[in-house]
Amino acid sequence: RLAVLADASHRFSATLDPDAVVASLVEVCVPQLADVCMVDVLDENGQLQEVASVALDDQSLADVRELRRRRAELGGVNGVYSEARVAGRRESLLIEVLDDSQFQRASVDADHLALFHRFGARSSMAVPMVARDRVIGVLSLLINRTNRHFDQAQLELAEELAARAALALENGRLYASRHRVARSLQAALLPPALPQVSWLDLAARYRVAEADVEIGGDFYDVMEVGPDAWGVVVGDVCGRGPDAAALTGLVRHSVRTAVIRERAPSGVLAQTNAAVLHQIDDARFCTAAYLRVERTPDGVRVQASSAGHPRPVLLRADGTAAFLDCAGLLLGVVAEPTLVDVDLHLAPGDAVVLYTDGVTEARRGKDLFGERRLLATLAGLAHLGADAIAAGLDDAVAVYQDGAEDDIAV
Repeated sequence: RLAVLADASHRFSATLDPDAVVASLVEVCVPQLADVCMVDVLDENGQLQEVASVALDDQSLADVRELRRRRAELGGVNGVYSEARVAGRRESLLIEVLDDSQFQRASVDADHLALFHRFGARSSMAVPMVARDRVIGVLSLLINRTNRHFDQAQLELAEELAARAALALENGRLYASRHRVARSLQAALLPPALPQVSWLDLAARYRVAEADVEIGGDFYDVMEVGPDAWGVVVGDVCGRGPDAAALTGLVRHSVRTAVIRERAPSGVLAQTNAAVLHQIDDARFCTAAYLRVERTPDGVRVQASSAGHPRPVLLRADGTAAFLDCAGLLLGVVAEPTLVDVDLHLAPGDAVVLYTDGVTEARRGKDLFGERRLLATLAGLAHLGADAIAAGLDDAVAVYQDGAEDDIAV
């Protein structure tokens, strides 16, 4: 008994995938405890649905499913026992010995009785699967091929297995639900699509840390700030989770508000800093790089400013890549941070690449992707469109790193 429970616990704790949990449960039960094992889980409508099953032979599995199908067609009353009743009453059922009289009472005609005889059940038990005081399913075990019978000790073992499996299933469901909520909130903090601009090619890539169920702090946004003028911001809020999401929403809203009153990027970031200090009363902070991109008679003018954020890269069409020297103090620390503006012009084929520190701090062992590799990677992407540049940098980081420990925005 201890060996079975240890094996099951090891299997259940190794995954948060509900399908893997129920697959492990039936593998533990057959053939060690039973000849046939079936797991039914309550769906959103409160109905039991088979999610996993296994038997010593294919015929036994086909027969038990046919018996279940006939019972369902007859309203669920023609059977030796009812999984729905086990779930509803939260009581285990043990039938140590099954005999012909029970099959005759459960069958409605000769064909039905012949199916019972062919399946040949000798002993059965059904156990409710309860997690956090809620029934989530039923574990059914049957013996029909081997010469053995269930007893009270085996019922107690089945109840312990069902309880551990139910808790693992519930944990997996909670993880999946939390992951869905986090990803939905994450998507809500990013623009649904980048605008289409005739003279400006825009693209973005966003990747969350592997297996992370918290909301990340990286964000980006693009907004129209005047006739033939666009604002582009990429930022990184400290921390993860709901607090990071709240600050991300505040910063994005503050930037969009500031561009109405401020033209210079340093002014936009200064206004955003004031909003963060005014509305956030703890030690949270944010880094951001902001560009104002405007079409002029002689090309495209870019003004750039960075508040504690990794410096944007200017990628010329001839393959030259260099950092923009526009570094300033991060947001949310002091009332009047030092911020500077850099002015430059873009010719056809030139690009400016903004990114978060998940790019340069991507790790392979103890080595970082780093700024030098960033410049070399981008130099190799010159002459390409915005989407190819963003995808190329994202792919280079993904290939380099051992695992994504931080979010990445490009």
